[in-house]
Amino acid sequence: MGNTDEQNGAALQAVKALGLALLEAGRSTRGATNKAEDAARAWGLPHAEVHGMGRTLLVQSGCANGMDVSTVGSVGSVDNFNCDQMKRLRAVSADIETGQMGPTEAIREIAVATRLHRSWLWLTAGGTLLALCVALQVTSSLLAAVFAALIYPLNAGLRQLLAPLQIPRLFLMLVQSAFIGLLGIAAAALGLPLGDAVVAVAVNWMLLVPLPQVIGVVVDSVNGDAHAAHVRLNSLACAVGGILIGAAAVVGLAGVILPDAPTVSLELPTLPWFGVLIFCVLGAVGNAIANSGGNDLLVPAAFIGAGAALCSLALGHLGLPGAWSAGLTAAVLGIVAAFWAHRSAYSATALTLVGLTGALLPGLVLVQGLRAVLDHTPSYPYFLEVAGTVLALGVGTSMGFAIAAHLLRKDPHRV
Repeated sequence: MGNTDEQNGAALQAVKALGLALLEAGRSTRGATNKAEDAARAWGLPHAEVHGMGRTLLVQSGCANGMDVSTVGSVGSVDNFNCDQMKRLRAVSADIETGQMGPTEAIREIAVATRLHRSWLWLTAGGTLLALCVALQVTSSLLAAVFAALIYPLNAGLRQLLAPLQIPRLFLMLVQSAFIGLLGIAAAALGLPLGDAVVAVAVNWMLLVPLPQVIGVVVDSVNGDAHAAHVRLNSLACAVGGILIGAAAVVGLAGVILPDAPTVSLELPTLPWFGVLIFCVLGAVGNAIANSGGNDLLVPAAFIGAGAALCSLALGHLGLPGAWSAGLTAAVLGIVAAFWAHRSAYSATALTLVGLTGALLPGLVLVQGLRAVLDHTPSYPYFLEVAGTVLALGVGTSMGFAIAAHLLRKDPHRV
């Protein structure tokens, strides 16, 4: 005996709620819609279809009276990445698919999941640790690393103060980028070596880049979700555009305020391989915390960070260019994370992201580019390499998921 129209209606609302929650928590568009369709089938709607169109989700299905019904919803943003929420929603999806949870209970559990937010202090502590570790991979100057770690919470505090104003993303990133640069100028004017200030500013500018959005754009494009990819790309362009405008303004201002600054000296990192390994592991742990990960994500983050470091070091030893090394390492991490996610409470995307940021961001190349700008020498090759490396991370991650899905004989959007 089939469902009544009332039961179908309740199931459709729960399917929509699940899809929207997954989308807003950070899942790819296809991943969110596939999970929503799995729930619909578990609730007796085998012909239900879920379509993602950027921030909008359309759910439609047939009813017992022969009529088609549909419901539409939208999320406020696709810019978020919340590991806690994705973990809870993954558990809800599993209970639905095994028949342990009905639509009414699912809606309650989804509401609980979407309210999961770590404290500002927890998130900021993770980001501060990440900034410190990335800086120590860029320079051997402890002073620069400490200053980078100091800038991060100051910028996080500014973002927290501006949040109630709901400033458009372009201008929010512009303000944050300019604020970071102004802190660097102020520190240099007060006596901090210019090279150390450049490192601290560059690291924090790099951490402003929304890497989950980069991965999301590539994954949606590969999956053929053109509209969703366009929406994410527009958001990414606003973020990067704001960072670049703020950075350009600050670099120009630095030439006025510090006209007699000496040529930028930079202490390049001299860490042994185990030193790089340690800071990549700590950076991955910090990144897990900064992306709302709980205690149970810290150990996986450490292992994945270590894997990223070892793979990157091995490929670098073979002489591969930075972008190629980053892309191949991201592909390897994608494969490992997909297999790990098969038996984990976290998705492959969450597991991959925590390892990428701490080990593979091209911070050193960005610092070299900024040094070239301040020294009035050609800088565009460095910035092109930065852009190429960030893009390679997204492409490599998507490729890793696809390879793992083939090996697991599983839909790549469900890894």
